[in-house]
Amino acid sequence: MAWAATFFSQSRDGNGPGIWVFVIDSLMMLAFIVLSAVTRKIWTLFAAAFAMAAVLCHIAGMIGQVNVVTYVTGIMLWGAYGMLVALTGGMISVELERYRRHRQKPES
Repeated sequence: MAWAATFFSQSRDGNGPGIWVFVIDSLMMLAFIVLSAVTRKIWTLFAAAFAMAAVLCHIAGMIGQVNVVTYVTGIMLWGAYGMLVALTGGMISVELERYRRHRQKPES
């Protein structure tokens, strides 16, 4: 959902993604931190870490201490691909757990 909201809230002025993308990514980061604290699953910890790295890239971009290539690389590598790896790991973990439960179910 955050990716769809980011697409519609981006700044079209050509001066960066805008403040709303930072707000959306920050809220997503907080959601993953809370989810990680509640569920204690390792994939949620990685998702929270990648979201935090993306937020820190946004902050560095706002401060102006990085060039555009570094900023875009950081956002894409940590915010997009890192998050996809964490979510894929979570999906695989859930499916393996479901498969193990199904295998252990006694036959009637």
